[in-house]
Amino acid sequence: MSLAIAALVALFAGMPASGATDRIDVTRAMLEPTPDGSAWLLSAEFDIDLTERLEQAVERGVPVHFVLEFDLVRPRWYWTNRRITRTVVDFRLSYHALSRQYRLARLDDGNGYAQRFETLGEALSALARVSRWRVVEARLLEPDEAYRASLRLRIDVSKLPKPMQADAITNRDWSPRSEWSRFQFTPETLSSTR
Repeated sequence: MSLAIAALVALFAGMPASGATDRIDVTRAMLEPTPDGSAWLLSAEFDIDLTERLEQAVERGVPVHFVLEFDLVRPRWYWTNRRITRTVVDFRLSYHALSRQYRLARLDDGNGYAQRFETLGEALSALARVSRWRVVEARLLEPDEAYRASLRLRIDVSKLPKPMQADAITNRDWSPRSEWSRFQFTPETLSSTR
């Protein structure tokens, strides 16, 4: 084991246990049509409360990756559910010691962007709000049909440094649970309910 990895393991092994919750919850989710009716947009809010260990890791320069997942299926009683779409967006939360700023980067294929924040709380607030995210084309949906939408935000443990990945397997401090939030959606109503 290299000296840098050994130092990283020693640094995070001595951190105190978490006092925060171990969940990331969806507090609001809604689908609305685009003005021209060609697609449906998702707006959502999350309750993100990082554990003390994760906060300290970010403050010490360890980037934490989040994955936002949206899934839309058409339930069928006679067969397995039909998947209409699955959309995933990756985010990276990091701290830059020289500028003393937190950075939240959206890691899309060529369409990514990054924002800078003075505090971790501001960065988490920005991550917790999804506004008008284009998730499904209207042509894929049948009017008057009921669909089931699922949404979650989770930490991607596989992108933590290797020593932390091993610890994340047995310690929930590194990987707060994120359950799927499900809600029914019928295109003609132009609204959704949780």
